[in-house]
Amino acid sequence: QGTNVFDPQTGLFEQHDTVTNTGLSTAAAVRLLVGGLRTNVYLYNAAGTNGRRAYVQYNASLNPGQTVTFVLEFYVPDRQPFTNTLEAQAVLPATAGTNSAGAVAVTLVFVDRRIAGEPRFVVEFDSIPGRTYTIIYSDDSMKSWKAATPSITASASRTQWYDDGPPKTESKPFSNGSRCYAVLLAPASP
Repeated sequence: QGTNVFDPQTGLFEQHDTVTNTGLSTAAAVRLLVGGLRTNVYLYNAAGTNGRRAYVQYNASLNPGQTVTFVLEFYVPDRQPFTNTLEAQAVLPATAGTNSAGAVAVTLVFVDRRIAGEPRFVVEFDSIPGRTYTIIYSDDSMKSWKAATPSITASASRTQWYDDGPPKTESKPFSNGSRCYAVLLAPASP
């Protein structure tokens, strides 16, 4: 289990956790359940919950012996130390639809190099507080698109989203050459 490191840019604690497929068969996807959090500590980039535990999910296959490193983001209002437990599960990939969503102009994309050896893309866009956005990305010159997980709910009129690899995307942002991004606004709830 990784160490919790505070990121002053996002106001979140980050924890890098590596999961290895020690089984004999390929896992279609991997879910990492997070438990044991004290009151008022939240897994910010959770894709969902399973019972009382939040989770992130890697929606690509993991062959025997392969590893994937998750970047967990925690919101801790008092910024005091905390601990957590982890449980990895082999699951089926989650599907994220991108139909019926409106495109949003990306106002800025830059590379954040503050963490040595861990460059990440930052995608910035104008947003409507309370509305949900899905970031989609392409590693093959926009021939096919994949949805980053989870979708995010804007809390301000400008939103920054970080691509630091799994569980948001299938791989680190610089591992496949060039990566393109688009932002989709989900339809408003009735």
